[in-house]
Amino acid sequence: MSGALSVGHVNLARGYRGGERQTELLMSELASRGVQQRLVVRPEGELGRRASHIPGLTIDVVDWPYLHATGSVRDCHVLHAHDGKAPAFVALASRRFGMPSVVTRRIQRPPGRGSLWAYRTASRLVGLSTSVAQRLGEATRRRDVAVIPSAHSRLPIDALEVARIKARYEGRFLVVCAAQLVPGQKGHEDLIDAARRLKTAGSPVQVLLLGRGGGEKLFREMAADLDSVEFGGFVDNLGDYLAAADALAHPSIHEGLGSVILDGFAAGLPIVASDIPGIRDLVRHESNGLLIPPADASSLASALDRLVRDRGLRQRLRAASTRSAADYTPERMADRYLALYRACVA
Repeated sequence: MSGALSVGHVNLARGYRGGERQTELLMSELASRGVQQRLVVRPEGELGRRASHIPGLTIDVVDWPYLHATGSVRDCHVLHAHDGKAPAFVALASRRFGMPSVVTRRIQRPPGRGSLWAYRTASRLVGLSTSVAQRLGEATRRRDVAVIPSAHSRLPIDALEVARIKARYEGRFLVVCAAQLVPGQKGHEDLIDAARRLKTAGSPVQVLLLGRGGGEKLFREMAADLDSVEFGGFVDNLGDYLAAADALAHPSIHEGLGSVILDGFAAGLPIVASDIPGIRDLVRHESNGLLIPPADASSLASALDRLVRDRGLRQRLRAASTRSAADYTPERMADRYLALYRACVA
């Protein structure tokens, strides 16, 4: 059936973040299985440009008001909403043309009252993690919310660039944090505080913050006197930095899942992350990573210091990360969504 199946993906996000990367990963894997696909994006959406390489993918660029453009997906067998603005488009198109729909929710916060109707009318609802699915079920009063986690991105790695990065940080313990720079969300304040504590203690930890966002100016001011904290901006070669790093830090305050942790698994990195819903689906304390209380710079510094001092712990967590990555491949994610699409069509 997969060769005849036609899926219409809708992602109306402006930028290109974790959700858009996961949409691209899913479409790429489905294309390799012969699934016919359309993608609906907005004119300024970065996803449309990045997904143009996917074989057989038809990309429809729709302008405001988006809902007037639902006819672009009229021939699809099933529709899939991937971001917060897409469910209304998908609900109206589904009602208009009589096809089933899937809506994926990626964040902890439940949908607003104005968009709940679009979730309640979907054929299938998906939460990125157990906690996201639970909150979505409570908000929509539905008990059939599936859990389908993200996949690691199979980030490309350039051995020469990895060697250059390693040489740049030779003699230091490189901790990478790759997340949008937004105050009060990803724990950058706590990581900078932890880096200060470690610097005072004479630790070789070097923190590299990768990403951009509205909090960058604030965070730069916080770390102005710290040579052990560096801002690398948004990088297209994240795989090289993860391959060169000694650990991945993800001390989020709240998180739907934390998909960069999956890329850390794929790179075989020791993970230090917050003990919060979403992340708990991925990281098991002392098994495949270290969990610390959120907004706790002291615990974060202690966990990173443990990794520096305990080589055996680093090796054990590296091996566990590599094993964990096998559970979060693009193939597994595609298998789960294909089963959902087929159930909808059936």
